[in-house]
Amino acid sequence: EDVFEYAKVLGMDPEEDKEFLYLAREGLKAPLPPGWKPCQDGSSGEMYYFNFETGESLWDHPCDDYYRKLFEEAKSKKTGVSHKADSSFASSVNSSIAKHN
Repeated sequence: EDVFEYAKVLGMDPEEDKEFLYLAREGLKAPLPPGWKPCQDGSSGEMYYFNFETGESLWDHPCDDYYRKLFEEAKSKKTGVSHKADSSFASSVNSSIAKHN
């Protein structure tokens, strides 16, 4: 069920885009890129992510956009419309994933 919910976050229709659910599974397991740490908001208790190297903070996992772009790119191969995942961010994510495997 978590996979289907995350698939929706990535812009997938879990029924229509079943062949791409592997990206949602992968995204759910993705480690945080270097510099990012999960934090908890003191007033709301909500989780967010903070990059201690850049000072950037996000409510969503830092890899969500990467996996969203991967999905768009994979789906676009069927339609012929191209979306390129950011290569520098992709390298950072791939490096982080490789360290955890």
